[in-house]
Amino acid sequence: KTIQSRIERLRAIETMSEDGTFDVLPKKEVIALKKEWEKLEKNLGG
Repeated sequence: KTIQSRIERLRAIETMSEDGTFDVLPKKEVIALKKEWEKLEKNLGG
């Protein structure tokens, strides 16, 4: 369940970056999301 929820979070962050949500969010929040995405991608990506 933990891995499944992390994969869903990874997909959610990818969707945010593609649909322009990052442009609306504050800069610090975008940086935090990018760091989280990199960590998830490293650990869960293929």
